[in-house]
Amino acid sequence: MKDTPIKLLFSGIILFIAGLAFILHKIYGAAFLNIALPLICFLSGVFMLILSISSRGKTWNFITGVFLCLTCALLICYEIIFPGVEFRAIWPVFMFLFGLIVFIYSIRGKQGRNVKIMVPSMAICILALIFLPFSLKLITMSLFRFMEYWWPVIFCILGLILLSVYFWKSMKRKK
Repeated sequence: MKDTPIKLLFSGIILFIAGLAFILHKIYGAAFLNIALPLICFLSGVFMLILSISSRGKTWNFITGVFLCLTCALLICYEIIFPGVEFRAIWPVFMFLFGLIVFIYSIRGKQGRNVKIMVPSMAICILALIFLPFSLKLITMSLFRFMEYWWPVIFCILGLILLSVYFWKSMKRKK
């Protein structure tokens, strides 16, 4: 019940911003959304990051804030920086950056190491690195054929990474 005021505040801000966006869209038309949507995503992400820094900040506030800020960056890159590039070519980069930032947070977060988000963030990074060559059409082999041959190797690599994290933590505990 302690989090209820923060949830009410966040929900109220999101509903107000969404309503304001719809009103401005009616007034200024579709061109408004190309500017407003990334701005709304970015401001919402910054708000969530500020909540995560606060004394009662939760991990999900940080993850949501990073996701919203990166979504804004992806929309801006897609519309302004890379207008001729297909969306399917750049989404793995977004996925990788998200996984990398969450992984760094899981190691260096204010609550110490958090394995609950470390393992999924590593999986997101690895999947993004697997999908990236296919989305950029660097690999001509089909994704199904690739998984058939390389999926066991990927599992072995993931297992070795987790084992190295385990042994690294156990060595630090002994010191």
